[in-house]
Amino acid sequence: MKLFLACAKFKSFRNAAEELGLTSTTLMRRIDRLEESIGCKLFLRDQSGLTLSDEGTAMIADVAHMERHAFNVFRRASRASNDTSGTVRVAVTEGPGNFWILPRLIDFQKTYRKITVDLRCAMEQADVARLESDIAIQLEPPTNPDLIVAKLGRLHIYPFVSKEYESLYGVPATLADLKNHRIIKQSAPQVDDTAYARVLGLKSLEGIVGIKTNSSVGALYAVERGAGIGFLPTVSIALGVPLIAVDLGVSHHADLWLTYHKEFRSSERHKIVVDWLKKIFDPKTYPCFRDEFIHPNALVPMMTAAREGFGLTGYAAATPT
Repeated sequence: MKLFLACAKFKSFRNAAEELGLTSTTLMRRIDRLEESIGCKLFLRDQSGLTLSDEGTAMIADVAHMERHAFNVFRRASRASNDTSGTVRVAVTEGPGNFWILPRLIDFQKTYRKITVDLRCAMEQADVARLESDIAIQLEPPTNPDLIVAKLGRLHIYPFVSKEYESLYGVPATLADLKNHRIIKQSAPQVDDTAYARVLGLKSLEGIVGIKTNSSVGALYAVERGAGIGFLPTVSIALGVPLIAVDLGVSHHADLWLTYHKEFRSSERHKIVVDWLKKIFDPKTYPCFRDEFIHPNALVPMMTAAREGFGLTGYAAATPT
């Protein structure tokens, strides 16, 4: 039944097999056996991929319902086992995970010695409802009614260059000047790939993208090393990265959403981690997460305590020895 749902989701044996860690041949054999055991065809197969048959369409809601109940059994078992100790899995995008949450985990684990936070930093969004993580921080709010959703704060995105880049090439004064520069472009599942051209008012980025990467850490590193202009969260400079804000009259933002399953509301250790995450992203304490835009240069003095408290100056690309 799990394989059936994966095939229905991806509409392709190959893509579903990659997600499940199987070969396409193995997956096809198992779906054949399932169809044989229930006496009907679940998929129409052609060169374009898989399409649910009428019988498959009629069955999918019941199978999804079975899956939700099965996951609830595991969640309840996890919640019931020594509730103030154990592992809590937190999925988050790379930037906030590596440069904001991880440094604060050091103090968290000193206070909560019996709770292990399994921090999973990736640009792919984890599906909390399908037990891929206990808690997720993501850039789009989920729509599943079984999930609790809270807005943590807002990332403000702004163009930056390194001091080395400025001294060698200068900085563009207008959007029209961008054609004489190079952009570091991040492309990832949770990043709006059309936002760059849209925000810059350009029809195409052809000819101005110098490096393209799926990693927010990689993008930050490339900008700090002088590879080009990068669009980074303003919190980067607020934490001490030696970058220069490029004032082109454009900015972008992305909201951070915290989500977890309703079954974890009564789990003490999950509640502790949820409350802690809300605290360390509190816009009242950390102005970089406020809804209103604050220029990066104005943020620096406002974030002094956060910067000094975690010693993050030059954290991305420290001078090599």
